[in-house]
Amino acid sequence: MLIPLEISMTYPIKWSEEKVARDFVQNFYDSIGSQNFHKDFQVWEKDGDTYLETYGHPFSYEWLIPIGASTKTAQEGKYVGQFGEGYKMCVLTCMQYGWGEPIMESMDWRLTPCVYEEMIAGKKIKMLGYNKEKRKDDGYTRLILKRNLWINWELLVNAAKLEFFYEENPLFGRMIYDSSKLNIYERSQMTIPCSESLDQPIAGIMYCNNLARGRLPIKYNIVLRGNMKQYDTRNRNTFFPVQVRNILIHEMETWSAGTCLMLLCLLEDYWNDMPKRTTDLDTWYYVICHLVRQVASDKEVSNLFLEFFHNLYYIDRKTGDRKTNRIIRDTEEWAKKQDKNKDGKIVNPIFRLLGAKSLVQEYKDKHEIMYDDPTEKETLKLQILFDAIETIVPYRIYEKRPKIKIDRSNPGQASHIVMKRIYVKGDRRKYEITEIIMQEKDLKSVEFYNIFMKMAIQITSVYGSGRCAYVNSLLTELAGCVVKYRKCLAESEDLWNA
Repeated sequence: MLIPLEISMTYPIKWSEEKVARDFVQNFYDSIGSQNFHKDFQVWEKDGDTYLETYGHPFSYEWLIPIGASTKTAQEGKYVGQFGEGYKMCVLTCMQYGWGEPIMESMDWRLTPCVYEEMIAGKKIKMLGYNKEKRKDDGYTRLILKRNLWINWELLVNAAKLEFFYEENPLFGRMIYDSSKLNIYERSQMTIPCSESLDQPIAGIMYCNNLARGRLPIKYNIVLRGNMKQYDTRNRNTFFPVQVRNILIHEMETWSAGTCLMLLCLLEDYWNDMPKRTTDLDTWYYVICHLVRQVASDKEVSNLFLEFFHNLYYIDRKTGDRKTNRIIRDTEEWAKKQDKNKDGKIVNPIFRLLGAKSLVQEYKDKHEIMYDDPTEKETLKLQILFDAIETIVPYRIYEKRPKIKIDRSNPGQASHIVMKRIYVKGDRRKYEITEIIMQEKDLKSVEFYNIFMKMAIQITSVYGSGRCAYVNSLLTELAGCVVKYRKCLAESEDLWNA
């Protein structure tokens, strides 16, 4: 009996033999399920033909007919296949490329691919169909791939089995973490096929919807659980590394702090990974930052982290302030000479949320420059200066006026502000001013306007560096307010020079 599929034999398709083998295996995997797949699915060869076989898991041939709409929709997350084209496209590829005619049989039927003709717009078009035959039901569901001179089907199918999650998968070692959102397994000693041909051999694999989709830099396999449909595409190609990281960041929003702690510990080699440029596609920095925030949100879990990792240090990231950046560079050189990684571990600054100590602060404490308190006259001038700043600057710069010290020993240096990084929800500021160091020469200057502008621009850096578009918009707004309040500035200058 002919079963027409309404697919033209010239339908354009570019599936590799590896993808065809994977989709053949997928039909058995969806029928058997991950728990029984290892013991109930067999691959063997006879007379050059390759047999994919299972007993007690019958197929409905209706699975293999519709195109563009899957019949496998009974349970969320149960099936890998869901686009209604896998087996049909595999058969068409084999027919187009001359790889033989796959024969599928189950229950009391056998399907053999065939070509038939249809009249369309007055032309005879060759179409793909199945020839359905009756057979005796022996309890087996079987796919027969005929011997081919160009393809070793047995080798391809056995490699394709590794792309599916089942606990007996030879790429998997013991499970080290189990939760409703993800499972983590050690990687076995088995080499991942094709790994050696890559510039960087694959250490671990990320599985979505029970299918291998991404490569990991750690020797662990991660199986993501839950609704993964947003990551499914028709070709189900391997994700790029940056996509793997983005998926992990997106998924961890729903993970518990304990789950994030587990993955954070596995990624320990990347704790000091920093982006080398604005768009660094190779960095794990953002994954680490999200994990740390999730762990820090739970006090009990963050205390557990501190029990095991209490000797962590960080060096602040460079800002738009030259003075601060010079101290950071000096700290980096000092830390290398002190070999701080020997005493503990240098990590990225986000770890201060988990108790990491600031090396910049330690360096400053050991090389402290003594600053003076302002004199009575200097205090009056500072009052005039910061009253004008707080009146004219149109955006929030601090909650409380920070303490101000006077530098009398380095006349070549400029007045500067000392800041620390902050994270406050709903606050656009990135830094908080902890101290302002004023040069004695600035307080003696008669150029009040210049001193005002230099300090107002420096203070704006609490919102980020001058390369930031938002900071540039604030500076533009500041220029407008300087014009608007020019009378106030003139009065302040008179008081300054009185």
